[in-house]
Amino acid sequence: MRRIRKAAALLLAVLMLLSLSACGSFGTRAARAAAKMSALESLHMDLDVQLGLKLSLLGRDMDMGMSMTGGTDMQRSPMRMLSDMTVEVVGVKQKMLNFMERREDGYMVSVSTDGGATWSERLTSPEEAPGQMNLKECISLFADCADSFEKVGVEKVMGSEADRYDGEIPGEELGRAMELCGLRDMLSANMGVELEEEALENLGDIPASVWIDKDSGMVTRFDLDLGEAAHSIVSGVLDQLLQNAGIGGIGLKPELESMTVKVLLSRFDKLGEVTRPGA
Repeated sequence: MRRIRKAAALLLAVLMLLSLSACGSFGTRAARAAAKMSALESLHMDLDVQLGLKLSLLGRDMDMGMSMTGGTDMQRSPMRMLSDMTVEVVGVKQKMLNFMERREDGYMVSVSTDGGATWSERLTSPEEAPGQMNLKECISLFADCADSFEKVGVEKVMGSEADRYDGEIPGEELGRAMELCGLRDMLSANMGVELEEEALENLGDIPASVWIDKDSGMVTRFDLDLGEAAHSIVSGVLDQLLQNAGIGGIGLKPELESMTVKVLLSRFDKLGEVTRPGA
C-alpha cells in the first residue's frame, strides 16, 4: 500500500510538472517568436476585420455587416509599407492603396482610391506618421498574458502545421493591442474611425487565439474577438461609420453584435523590394 501511495504521489508530481511546463511553454515560444520576428527584414500581413451589426429604424431591425480586408507588405530597410485594403460599409465597397516610405525629413504617405492610377501625397513628421505594426511588441503582448493561454491542438495555417493556443488578453490591454498591431491607425486611415483613449477603458477581457508554426517557430496567425469587450465603444464608432457613409442623422440605431480581427503573417524575408505601384 505504501508503494502504491508513493507511486501515486510521484505520478501526481510528474503530472503537475508537465502541467506547469505546458502553461509556461506558450510564453517561452511567444517570446522566442517575438525575438525572431523583430529581426526580419520583410514580411506580408493579411488582415480581416469583420463587424456584425444590427440597425434599428422605425421599429424594424436590419442585420448587416461591415468589413476591412486586404494585405500589407512591410520592409524594414529602407522602411516601406504598401497596403491594399478593401472597406465595405453598408454594402458600399471602397478599395484603397496606402504606401508609406521613410525619408530623411519624415515619412511620405501616399494614398490611391483608383487602383494606383493617381496618388495623393503628404510628407509627415515621425510623430504624425500613421502607426505601423510593431511585431515584436505585439507578440510580446501575448507572451505577457501567457498564464491565460493553453494549447488546444494542431492546425494547418497556410499549408503548414502550427500549434494553436487559446487565451484572453485583459481588457485594459485592448488599447495597447490595437496600437501595437496598427489597428487604430488602420481604422482611422481606411474607415475614418477615431478611437479615443477614454473609449478603451473599463473593457472586458478579449478572447484570443495564437498559432505558432511548428517548423519555423514564427507566429503565423492570431485572432481577436472584440465583440463583448467593444460594446462600450460601439455607439461612437458606429455613429462615425454611418456619418462617413452619408446615412447618419436619420434615426438609425446601430448595435454591434460581433467584431473579429484575423491576422495572417507570411513570406518572412521573402518579399522583393516594396515599391509604390506605378512609381
